[in-house]
Amino acid sequence: MLEKPGKDQVDPCLTKSNADAGNAVPTASPTAIPEPEVAKASQIKTESLHNMLAQQIDVHVRQASARKSSSTFHDELWKEIPQDGFAQMAETKWDIMTEQHLSPMQRAELLHVRNMKASLQRQIEALKCSLEAFERAERELLVQAS
Repeated sequence: MLEKPGKDQVDPCLTKSNADAGNAVPTASPTAIPEPEVAKASQIKTESLHNMLAQQIDVHVRQASARKSSSTFHDELWKEIPQDGFAQMAETKWDIMTEQHLSPMQRAELLHVRNMKASLQRQIEALKCSLEAFERAERELLVQAS
């Protein structure tokens, strides 16, 4: 239920464009704030912002220095750069990755190890299948017996 504003109340929907001539509300001019008061308030706000900024900078510097002191240099992670440079180091890594650094005897041995590994994996799979077959047979015998 909407109430109509009384004589002392101002209707918020009443504007100059839709106001009747008899219902027009006089607008009050804003009171002027003295310039010294504005300057003083401005100075207080500026000092407050500077203090807040200084505190934030101090906190950031303290956190950064705490992180820096906790992450010291680890000698055991140091790796010397080879005399030949980075290109030679990358080529050496590539040769290891592509097995180009192996002698013919080492290649033959590596091939033998890989073949044995594959053979064992095939045997393990065959044994798993055999085990599953025996477990199925055991279940069938137990079910038939009852």
